[in-house]
Amino acid sequence: MTKIQISLIDMAGNISLLPLPDDKPLQQLVPSIVTLLDLTETDMGGRLLDYRLFSRRLQRVLSYEGTLFSNGVLEDDQLRIVPAPFTDKLELVMMSEPEPDTRLILEPRVRITIGRGSDNDILIRHVAVSRNHGEFTWQDGLHIYRDLGSANGSTINNQIVSEPMPISVGSILTLSDTVRMRYQEGKSDVLEWLAAPRPQVAMDENEVTASSLNTDRLRTTLSPLPRGSVFVSYAPEQGSIAEQLANQLRRSNFQIFWDREIPPGSNADDAISSGLRLADAMVVVLSPEAILSTTMAQQWNHFMLNRKPIVPVIYEECVLPRTLQEFTPIKYVGSFNRMVNDIVVALFRAMRA
Repeated sequence: MTKIQISLIDMAGNISLLPLPDDKPLQQLVPSIVTLLDLTETDMGGRLLDYRLFSRRLQRVLSYEGTLFSNGVLEDDQLRIVPAPFTDKLELVMMSEPEPDTRLILEPRVRITIGRGSDNDILIRHVAVSRNHGEFTWQDGLHIYRDLGSANGSTINNQIVSEPMPISVGSILTLSDTVRMRYQEGKSDVLEWLAAPRPQVAMDENEVTASSLNTDRLRTTLSPLPRGSVFVSYAPEQGSIAEQLANQLRRSNFQIFWDREIPPGSNADDAISSGLRLADAMVVVLSPEAILSTTMAQQWNHFMLNRKPIVPVIYEECVLPRTLQEFTPIKYVGSFNRMVNDIVVALFRAMRA
């Protein structure tokens, strides 16, 4: 048995070096890799994830029945490890401008183009999107996304797409730092609609397919440049509040990192460490549970050691931790919108300081 050194890249962009046997079938090797890298083994619904390997050099999904050797993998190659979707009924859901919540159906076919030009399969009327921005190809149960030399670029889970890159369910595709879309399984009502006879069926205004995209319905807007990256730290009991806060801050044009957007197929600890390292500022949602959380304390201590700004938010009555007393807290006094406005002002001032 010969072992070769391989770089494995998970969906959050974390890179790990592993010596792997080149004569072992991937269907036996991949589960061991998932364990060694401590990747998530199930999705949010508890379904066991089926991982595939994508070669950056060969730009293709490796055959599950073959070995690294028979697939043409060489010493020091880089492979992306990606959980495959459970269905070929997939979609993009707009999370931002130009039209939030619009569903864009992705069919499992050879090539689907996306861009501002009317000749694309998916048409997005936004001035920051290039005429021919990117394309999806379907390969062995995975969608592979490629940026077509767009002016403002594309990212998947905050990783710059400089080469063809596989995308997994739950991932965030961003065009031009402005247009954010979640890649997900199609909803059952969408699938039923696709299977049904169409001539006499009125299309849901939030359902878009390639045949319906040559319109100007998606309005063109221009968002301001992102203000910076914000890490949201919170206790699990405040998950719903943290989600609302993350969405509002994103609408105020901040880039947001929080643990619920860590893509399946990642090492969660490494993804959080990366988020802490890259974020410009932190918002800490404080409550009695948060005060007792050692995880949250580690997060804000990391920021303090690196002298990054923190905005403490007292959402539920509690004593401000001593380590955070050098920062002016914002208190929730019954108006969520007012609290968000105060947080935005505090972040803006802190990042300008």
